[in-house]
Amino acid sequence: QMEMASEGIAVAAVVVGAAVIIWMLLRQVKFVGKDEQLFIHGLTDVEVKNGPGTFLLPILHKSSHVQKATTLDPVEYQVVTNSLDGKKRVEVGPQLLFLRAYDELDGEKKTAISLKATEFARLLDCQTGQVRVEAGEQGKIIPGPYEKFVDKEGVRSAIALKCHEYVRIEDKQTGSIRVERGEQLVFLTGYEEVVGKVYKAVEIDEETAVLLRNKREGHQRLVTEQQVFVPLELEQQEP
Repeated sequence: QMEMASEGIAVAAVVVGAAVIIWMLLRQVKFVGKDEQLFIHGLTDVEVKNGPGTFLLPILHKSSHVQKATTLDPVEYQVVTNSLDGKKRVEVGPQLLFLRAYDELDGEKKTAISLKATEFARLLDCQTGQVRVEAGEQGKIIPGPYEKFVDKEGVRSAIALKCHEYVRIEDKQTGSIRVERGEQLVFLTGYEEVVGKVYKAVEIDEETAVLLRNKREGHQRLVTEQQVFVPLELEQQEP
């Protein structure tokens, strides 16, 4: 009976040992779906396995986790930052976005900019200082990883000038001023802003004349020739 008891204990020990080994092996196996990724944080590096698949974890590793890939629709994009060097990139849909080792999602995924025929958008690259202008009907404008809107409202409407209207526009970078007269749509360039408002041109006839002063030089001139008159860039109409 003692021999039988000893044999029973030995068998039980073998079974328990085998169960422990199987349990440990199962803990090392990861099942990854087709829209998932396995991140393995080793002792010195990070390894990424994209699904679908069954993967065996290394015996020595710090941690591991499975996470969903990011689905990007045709009009969506996602900024991704590399946590090692800080560099950013833009991933554009449609795609199932699988991250690389050390990648991190920079905020939520965003929708591409869409413009109507009368709209424009100005984007400032915070690294280079360059301004990109996109104008007119477009369906999918993707900002660069370091770009942001120049204007707080983002997308702006062009200035619609009627045939007897004009507007002064100043380049804030150079200080130069230009005059645009209607009829037309006016789209601002990178550093331009409207000076004042949209003005009506003056109809000069036999009974009407216009007295102007040059704001830079100070001299005046009187315009009497019959026309629909629009002042020059630096001219201001005197009362």
